[in-house]
Amino acid sequence: MYFQVFIQAAYLIVLSRALGPVEFGVFSSVAAISIIISTFVGIGCDQLLIRNYVEGKSSVLDGYGTGLGSIASTFPIALLIGFISCSILNVKLEPIYIGMVLISDLLFTKIVFLSSSCYWAINHPVGKIKINLIATSTKMAFLLGAFFLLGDFGVKEWIPLYFISILIGSLVSIGLVISEFGRPKVKFSWMSIKSGVAFCLEISSLAVFKDIDKPLVVKFLGPEIGGIYTAGFRVVDAATTPIRGLLNAVYTKYFKAGDINKEDLVFLKSMYMINIIAAFVIGLGIYLFSPVVENIFGDRYHGIDEIVKAFALFPFFLAVMAVSADGLRLVGLHNGRVLILIVSAAVFPILLSGFLINHDVHYAIWIRYGIQFIACVISIYIISKHFRLNKIR
Repeated sequence: MYFQVFIQAAYLIVLSRALGPVEFGVFSSVAAISIIISTFVGIGCDQLLIRNYVEGKSSVLDGYGTGLGSIASTFPIALLIGFISCSILNVKLEPIYIGMVLISDLLFTKIVFLSSSCYWAINHPVGKIKINLIATSTKMAFLLGAFFLLGDFGVKEWIPLYFISILIGSLVSIGLVISEFGRPKVKFSWMSIKSGVAFCLEISSLAVFKDIDKPLVVKFLGPEIGGIYTAGFRVVDAATTPIRGLLNAVYTKYFKAGDINKEDLVFLKSMYMINIIAAFVIGLGIYLFSPVVENIFGDRYHGIDEIVKAFALFPFFLAVMAVSADGLRLVGLHNGRVLILIVSAAVFPILLSGFLINHDVHYAIWIRYGIQFIACVISIYIISKHFRLNKIR
């Protein structure tokens, strides 16, 4: 996990320094759009694979084959939506380069996630980490190759290399799954599409809430500010990888059959405590580390230290909101969980669009915190009330 954090941090630093804030902002804007839209590709097939295996409804290989079929059938529509979204947000990049980023994230990266889910379903962290490390390491290898061989390069030189590196990662991930589980039968299933809608809405809401601010900052405040803001966020996001590791390690335990009991309450309380402690340590580290960030990224990223410092509370809200959302699933209120995530994701860009026109970029951070705080309070209240109604204290 720590090696993966190192690779992500190194990738961010090298790419941002090579491209500069303007071109990094443009690239990150397209990437953020494609990441959001990619959640609709496959209609939650990776999460559905995990759930169906945990509940004994299908094997990993059957879920993988169905997932590949779902990805193939939904990718063309998502690609079209991606081009339309980039046009609406006025992304300053030629269609050929936008297309390569979209294909990389909508198709190749989605296959990597689906392959990783095969190991996630059977609680085999080594296999999951192996796939993720191969994908990130391949991308990093291409970036370092460009950095040392080409010297100065721009976004138009980087995107084709990005495309090839993600393609290689997806092919390797397929190969690993085949070697471990056997050759899948790719098939399309309307039942799978229907069952995955709830997961799709959930994941897409999370993606919108996490990344919609990047293209909006670029649109309203310009690519340079957008690049600095995105780089600052990515630093903090990479630092929160241990929290995601803690959450992922117990993810399948939230899929519960039957009534809740005292052990569930003890488990949920322990998750709050462990993740909040981890968030406090990480947040403090981010705050203390922030003054040196500008030195690492270079003079062109002036002001990034203030962005990173403002994001010091991000690990806390991430941890509490994630555990609360999983807690709603644990007590059987999955629809309530999805509703809170959808509303949060819908309100965020609306408020951002209103405030960013005439205000500082820091408003994007404080608006995020405000929405997360309200979502956490509502979720914790609902979970507590549900346990009390079942006379569990």
